[in-house]
Amino acid sequence: MEIVKVIEKMEEQIEQSARIPMTGKLLIDEDIMLDFLDKLRAQIPEDIRQAQWVTRERERILRDAQAEAERIVMKAKAYVDQQASENEIVKIAEDFAEKTVNQARREAEEMSAYAKTYAVEVLQRLETALNKAMTAVQEGKDKLKEE
Repeated sequence: MEIVKVIEKMEEQIEQSARIPMTGKLLIDEDIMLDFLDKLRAQIPEDIRQAQWVTRERERILRDAQAEAERIVMKAKAYVDQQASENEIVKIAEDFAEKTVNQARREAEEMSAYAKTYAVEVLQRLETALNKAMTAVQEGKDKLKEE
């Protein structure tokens, strides 16, 4: 900022000015001080414009940073939602697979029990048929012996 430079030059001028003995006052060249004041007046609008530009630029940077932060948060939320959804899909698939396996086991156990029951019934019928056949054979033998 040029204003600061002008003020620093004014301070230098004051420090270099002659002092009036026993008064504590300074002898300052009026033309030099008026020239400094003119420079200050001329520089104020430029410095204000620069300060306004800096303020606008700061606000733009903050808006951009806020937008970027919001974009990152939205992206993170979408990622978390996707992961949660994928995890939910995996959980649903695992639950379905577990239910399917359990159902298959139950059906296999039922089929095995049915097969055993059926085999016992078939063997009982076979035993009955064989017993009848044995009885018929025995009766046939007995008849042959009687003759």
